[in-house]
Amino acid sequence: MSTEFSPGHSVTVAKVDCEPSKSQANACESRCCHTAERIFTMFALVILCGWVSALTFLLQANQKNDDATRALLSSLQEQQLRTEGELRDLRELLGSYITGGEGIIDDFVTGIGPKSQQGSEQPKGDTNTWLWEGDGNHDTGETREKRDDAGGEMQSDGGATRPKGHKKDRDKKGKERKGRGKKGPPGPPGPPGPPGIAGLQGPPGQPGRDGLNGNDGNPGQPGPKGDMGEKGAPGEQGPKLLAAHFQGDSEVAVHTGTSGEIHYWDFAEWMKLPEYSEMRQQFSLNTDGNITVKEAGLYYIYSQVLYYDSSKFMGHAIYVNGTKYLSCTQTTVAPDAKYNSCYTGGVIALTSQSRIAVKIIYLDRIINMHPDSTFVGLVKLA
Repeated sequence: MSTEFSPGHSVTVAKVDCEPSKSQANACESRCCHTAERIFTMFALVILCGWVSALTFLLQANQKNDDATRALLSSLQEQQLRTEGELRDLRELLGSYITGGEGIIDDFVTGIGPKSQQGSEQPKGDTNTWLWEGDGNHDTGETREKRDDAGGEMQSDGGATRPKGHKKDRDKKGKERKGRGKKGPPGPPGPPGPPGIAGLQGPPGQPGRDGLNGNDGNPGQPGPKGDMGEKGAPGEQGPKLLAAHFQGDSEVAVHTGTSGEIHYWDFAEWMKLPEYSEMRQQFSLNTDGNITVKEAGLYYIYSQVLYYDSSKFMGHAIYVNGTKYLSCTQTTVAPDAKYNSCYTGGVIALTSQSRIAVKIIYLDRIINMHPDSTFVGLVKLA
């Protein structure tokens, strides 16, 4: 065929047979079949693995929460039924394009697959009945001739036919599909799944050890004064007070002589009162100046003597049962200063009928026996 574009010039265009051969059609059909089978098989396996994983997780959670697991298992059964329906729909959809495709899909699901048929007898001259990815087979002129002889139809070993120019052989723009491209990079990770079911609360742990005591806090404010309580029962009567006081019985000076004994004693005026008669009976004043104590106990004894003497030293002592117990000594300031007093006292345990006496320890001294200046006494402490 020639076409003239300008006077004297022509371009000859050779007729090119653009129709694909029968062998190419068979190879293309085989690739499409394998591609559809792989897509379906991968889709079914992904769904199956997903549900198996979910079922395993839920069965493990069943030990913690039986009620929630039963509900989820029921939901899984419903979902499984829906999935089986989807698989049947997908089989019918693929079977509408490939005659006998349902048997091929069943073989893949049950683990048989086309590879088990590689050992079976195949039609001579057809090397592309089943194409696996990377098998290295190519569309040859023989396959194109077989497709042309079939009147535009492609026939595979399984007997499936598909008309020439089927939509599965073309892309969205109507162009004929080419070979499988390279595997793309992995996609980004998906969003995290929903949180799992909360487990059952575990048993309470062992109680911990007692902690250290804290520091003492500040004292609080004093509370209001409480009401007065009831009057208690009277207690036991304590020991009665026991005391005695003896004073000088003369307002004139007395010469003690060589013995030093003092005989001029008398009971104090308060001991002569009736209310102290019982107390006075616990002591007796003898004519020799000694005092007898009738009740034993712990006593405080005291004595004082007023001196009217110009001697350099003077003093007296308290005798208990003839033994000196306490004493007192003084010195005269000057011969003209004759008045001087001396006091002594102490605690002693006395037995019943103990005798108390006051004696001047220096001979021939002059003393004043006035009641408020010279005296002796004792008080029971216990």
